[in-house]
Amino acid sequence: LRSAVRTPIPALASLCSPGASMAVASQAKDYRVCVLGGGMSALAAVEQLTQMQSRLEIDVFCELYDPCEPNHSYGFGQKPYVDYVPEFLASDGPEFAAQMREWEREGLLLRCGENSVIQLGVAEGHNNENQRFLQRQRYKPKGGAMQLCRQLLRKHATSSAGTVRVRAEQPWTISATTRGGWLVSFGKAPQEHYHFVLLAYDFCWRLTHVKAIRELLDSGMPHTKKLIGCFGELHAAKCLALTFSVEPPLGRAVTWDAALVHGNPVLKWAFRSHHCEAAVWQRPRGAEHWILLSTSEHSQERFGVRWDKQKAGQEMLDMFAKVAGVDISERQVRFVGNPYHWDLPAPRNRPRGELGLLADAKHAIGWTGDFCVEPTPEGCWLAGSRAGHILAGALQSNGQVDFGHLSDTELLPPWEYHPMRFGDEDLAALTFSATPAASAYRGTCNWEQAEEIMLDRFKHGELADSDHVWFDHLPKNAQQEFARKRKLRARSSTVGSQQPDVHRAPARLVSRAAAEAAAPVVAHSLRVAVVGSGPAGFFCAEVLAELARLGKASLDGPVHLFRSRSKLSATQMETDHNTVYPRPGEPFFDYGCQYITAGDPWFRAKMEASEAKGFCHRWPVGVLSRNAGYEAIEPAPGWVGVQGMWMLQEQMFEYLAVQQGKRLKLHHSVARWPPSPGQRFNDHSPLRVEKYSKNTDGTWTLENGNGDRFGPFDVLVGAYDSHTHTNVQLQDPATRRMREYLHANLRHSPVITAMVIFQRPLALPFNAAYVIGDSRLAWVSNNNMKVSKNVAFKAGGREFWTFMAPAQYSCDSFGSDGKGYKQRAFNDFVTAFGEILGMDLWSHSPSLVRALHWEAGLPCTTLPSNAGCLYDSEQRLGWCGHWAVHGSVEGAALSGRRMAELIAGVSLGRPPPVDAEYPEGMWPDIGHRAENGYVRLSNGFFYLQHPRLKSIPPPISSLSAVDTEAFWSQHAAWGFGGTARSQGSDKGHLDKGHAKGCGRWRQNVDKCSAAPSEVEEWTGQHQLRPQRRWLTARGRGGH
Repeated sequence: LRSAVRTPIPALASLCSPGASMAVASQAKDYRVCVLGGGMSALAAVEQLTQMQSRLEIDVFCELYDPCEPNHSYGFGQKPYVDYVPEFLASDGPEFAAQMREWEREGLLLRCGENSVIQLGVAEGHNNENQRFLQRQRYKPKGGAMQLCRQLLRKHATSSAGTVRVRAEQPWTISATTRGGWLVSFGKAPQEHYHFVLLAYDFCWRLTHVKAIRELLDSGMPHTKKLIGCFGELHAAKCLALTFSVEPPLGRAVTWDAALVHGNPVLKWAFRSHHCEAAVWQRPRGAEHWILLSTSEHSQERFGVRWDKQKAGQEMLDMFAKVAGVDISERQVRFVGNPYHWDLPAPRNRPRGELGLLADAKHAIGWTGDFCVEPTPEGCWLAGSRAGHILAGALQSNGQVDFGHLSDTELLPPWEYHPMRFGDEDLAALTFSATPAASAYRGTCNWEQAEEIMLDRFKHGELADSDHVWFDHLPKNAQQEFARKRKLRARSSTVGSQQPDVHRAPARLVSRAAAEAAAPVVAHSLRVAVVGSGPAGFFCAEVLAELARLGKASLDGPVHLFRSRSKLSATQMETDHNTVYPRPGEPFFDYGCQYITAGDPWFRAKMEASEAKGFCHRWPVGVLSRNAGYEAIEPAPGWVGVQGMWMLQEQMFEYLAVQQGKRLKLHHSVARWPPSPGQRFNDHSPLRVEKYSKNTDGTWTLENGNGDRFGPFDVLVGAYDSHTHTNVQLQDPATRRMREYLHANLRHSPVITAMVIFQRPLALPFNAAYVIGDSRLAWVSNNNMKVSKNVAFKAGGREFWTFMAPAQYSCDSFGSDGKGYKQRAFNDFVTAFGEILGMDLWSHSPSLVRALHWEAGLPCTTLPSNAGCLYDSEQRLGWCGHWAVHGSVEGAALSGRRMAELIAGVSLGRPPPVDAEYPEGMWPDIGHRAENGYVRLSNGFFYLQHPRLKSIPPPISSLSAVDTEAFWSQHAAWGFGGTARSQGSDKGHLDKGHAKGCGRWRQNVDKCSAAPSEVEEWTGQHQLRPQRRWLTARGRGGH
């Protein structure tokens, strides 16, 4: 997905002359990384590495020797195609857009008019206007794109204090060492050892010749064989290219700078190449220069043995004059070099997974570039950022590389074709505007070593059944064998079915003839509704909208998301009800989600983007025990909201929703959103959608408390797991199977939480800690310390602490005494915390603001498959949540993402995974997912490591749907025979809540601060009545 790592640019390096670079003083580092290439992806990768790893020494080699072009110099263009760079920079996502605005502020980019690029002609799916402007925000690099990366390096020349060095030497060869890592040779100069080699090459931003990369990888054989073999699956677009100069310049006779041409195979993309000192090929200097590119279909038709280059060039020139509406017969036109058949302008496919790099973990070598995402400037940036992020997490202090949960197949994956889409500019127009068959001729990557490895893979049966590799560069007998097997595969996949084989669409084909024989792609545009307030629901909707934008999903209209409050909304101010949105500056408690970590690169990128926006920040935590005291976990492994978790959720979701625009429609349980400080989120607002009905035509209709109806929708997704809510809301016969499946298998571990104010501050030297070795306490957190430095927390000298109990304590305490557990928890928490610290905390005047029991706090069981979500094909009903992956914010987000990807596949005609359709077997304990750096603790799953922090065993007790029903039915609670509501959240009763931090509950705070003996004497007489009122009249909460 195109979500990306986005953080401000740090220092990169000093630009040094040959030899001088070696004299730069640097501190001793654990790990040396060699980056080969100085383009945009290299820059982004180094930026991430320097931000995330302080123990690295990174050498960047921009000057790579190419025997075919020995005079090539970094940052200068000798030829218009070999040294091709973009004329404009644009972005479809927020991360690169923010980066360009930053470069604009630094004076490196100029903002262009929105009418710089025009569409000419009529394309399928467009209206009948002959021309229209492609209105996007674009930028032009000052001095041209050739120099932008060089300027960025110069700008940050002295900031890294020698950590990163930009080297001017030309590496000649690379060779693997027996002790691990690589030796890089510089000819007569001594070889240098590196623990990891990262190559960087961008098709759309060519500051390095691709043949230079190939030469270096060839020199590293056989240790580079896997990397080369994977890259050999690349299928390149083809085109005819023409560069010409015109005098006098066309100037304003052509009102646009670039044009995307539709419906004309002779001309696909035309742009005015503005004068740039770095573009050496621009001669004569006083002339105006233009570059024209044809479609792949046209180049296949014109190209051949002894093809007439001049005739083809004149044909393109005439078509340009026609579409531009100019007469060039009176002007002097010169071809800059011969018209050119471009074998490798841009890739048609990319490695599956979009990790941003190919990597051979065993041999410590990787390759990043826009081919890993898409051939655009944004693709360069995203690929490098992702590659640097993943690599930074993989480098070990012992000199080894460990990519954790990423398998060899994910690091060196098969390739998949980009879906067709319209409106792309520059080289991306060649990638996305036609089927792969249009350029199915004249080899793939024109690399002899790669072709030999691919043939070897084919002979060993590795690719015999593949349809995503294009093979026309192989010997004829191998081509014929491949074609024969693919025909058999295509036939067998359609026997007995009315549906075509769409698993691999658009088709990965060997030739144009095969393209014509292939089954067509059938898309089913879907109308989708998602109900859920937390990360699972939101990211399901957001990812699905993004997939639709990228052409990876076929949707009819926007994705509709219905929200109220979630467990991530669990932030409460001292004297207000927990449904009141926090007011800046007022002290608060986070009493639900306490800490967010990220082991998955995609989710980590989401969190870091939020961090860059100022919504959250990394927060140090540690491990606390009676014997060892406090032990910090370094570096800080996760994030908290700078103003609490609820505000983080709303700010993050608002930001991402704005990026999706009209592709995502939000429906809230409040009349005004984004929320304002002090706004109340009524738990049973009539705006909440709670009724789902199946129509006779198989579609869904949703209805809220006001009787407003929404729909029809082809697919409905639920993203909440409380048995109370599913018991009420899954009443339609079409939802019965999903309801019964969840109720029969999903069990929860309750969590008891207490919010405590210490009138006299404890002044402890830590923020928060996971408690080990105590049966009463699992987590402690000082909310005063959560806010960022520029955010007020007006606590008046007091400290606001959140305590959480271990899973087993929560089960036992609530089960044995559903009335007295709150006061007992307060007593146990303060006493246990004091014993661990060796302090008398009762002398600090603690007072209990609120204690609660999350009956569905954390999932105990999970799916008996790795689908990450559920889907009912018959009813077109999906369900996702953290229970399907692992119990955390990250787990919820990943489940939502998998749900979105499943629906996207369904929209394109692919059947959903079998293991997502009510997988059979007993649901296992969710703890078995605690691997590859994750630990399962009493308050959730976390991606962090500490030698004494171990996953907890499965709780002996847990709550099923039967347990939930038995408990709430005896009180005739909402969802189980009654309609009782918590008065504390009813309109007109703002001062009558009894269990959520307001009204009579607050009147008794002083008595809660008594000594333990006094508390025991008073508990049964005063404190439990308002708590009993809450238990018997429990509000509905949020999804």
